[in-house]
This record gives sequence, C-alpha cells and structure tokens, in this order.
Amino acid sequence: MTIPWKTTVIGIMTGILLSAMGGVPALAETKTDTTDLDLDLPELIVPAEEKINVNTATQTELERLAGIGPVLAQRIIDHRPYKTIDDLLEVPGIGEVRLNAIRDRIAVNGEEK
Repeated sequence: MTIPWKTTVIGIMTGILLSAMGGVPALAETKTDTTDLDLDLPELIVPAEEKINVNTATQTELERLAGIGPVLAQRIIDHRPYKTIDDLLEVPGIGEVRLNAIRDRIAVNGEEK
C-alpha cells in the first residue's frame, strides 16, 4: 500500500510544528474544574420529595417540571385556581400523557410549593 506524498508531507510538517511549539500546551493546560464558576442557574429538575403547588408556583418554578416550558407555565398560571390535579387537563397543551409525567411532582392544595 502506497501512502500519498501529500499525506506524508503534511504529517511531517505537523510533527515539526508541534515539536517547535513544545507539544500541544492548550490540551495540557485545559481547565476542567468548574467549582469556581458562579453560575446562577435555576434547579432544572424537581427532586422526588418536593412537590410544586400549581396554584402558587411562579413561572420559573413551573418550568422545572418535565415538559413544561415558558408557554405552558404561563397557561397554567392563567387558568388558576385548580381544585384537583386533573383540572390541569383544561389547560391547552396539557393532556393525559404530559399530566401523568408530572403528576407525582405537583400539588394543588396545602402548604406544598
């Protein structure tokens, strides 16, 4: 099998350049520790033990629920109050599948948020 001369020349030139630069310092110095970053991101998921009260939650809190984005969160707010979890089926865009996906993470009464 014959190696094309262009491939050989490119390989040799790359080796010479890397040697002259002392290797690949960018890879050696890549910082992977993110503990010093100050990221102000909302919690993206709702822990299993926490329930969000759909009658009192903010839009941001509602968006933490699986499948609920800004539009659906606002619709949930606009259709308040809810007496039962199944009342959410009246919200355009929330059907049985979506409701069942968040049912265990939401509440409609009590002090839960």
